[in-house]
Amino acid sequence: MQKASAISRGKKAAPAKGAKRSTGEAAIDFDGHHYQQMLAVLKQFRVVVSSLKTHYRDVQTATGVSGTQLWALYGIAVRPGIKVGDLARELAVHQSTASNLLDRLVELGYVERRREGNDQRVVTLYLTTQGKRVVDKAPQPAIGMLQQALMTLPETRLAGLHDHLAELIRATGMKRATGGATPLSISLVEDRGDD
Repeated sequence: MQKASAISRGKKAAPAKGAKRSTGEAAIDFDGHHYQQMLAVLKQFRVVVSSLKTHYRDVQTATGVSGTQLWALYGIAVRPGIKVGDLARELAVHQSTASNLLDRLVELGYVERRREGNDQRVVTLYLTTQGKRVVDKAPQPAIGMLQQALMTLPETRLAGLHDHLAELIRATGMKRATGGATPLSISLVEDRGDD
């Protein structure tokens, strides 16, 4: 009795060593240097994402708040009286996202909103005693692991990384880049583990 081939069993046969498979646009040389280099970079992305997930999990476990909430608390701690719009800019999120984030932190008793001065429309932010305790016991860096790592890079390296990532985003073929204003702690929590 003859064994069924991999294709007839519903499985794809592995390419022969040195084989090239077409992706519809260009053939891929799975044994080539370029492919191996791509795999090495993919593994680096996986390490970064895995480390970020671990950090955000540690933040949540130690403090009961998300990484983005901790970053907001830290921003208020170092700049008492900061305005909502300024905090949104520091977190690189839309002002409505910052307002929703602050609603939850006020509800938890970590942040106090105040209307000070002549213009009562202007809201300033302060940590409560409870909020200060959360920041004090939080895993470091409080602004986030990736944010801190990026801040340690020399400006020329950071600018180069920006350019390379912009090129990578273009190479994905996306017509419109999305997600730039979504906090990573939210994006990674929703991640389903796909590469």
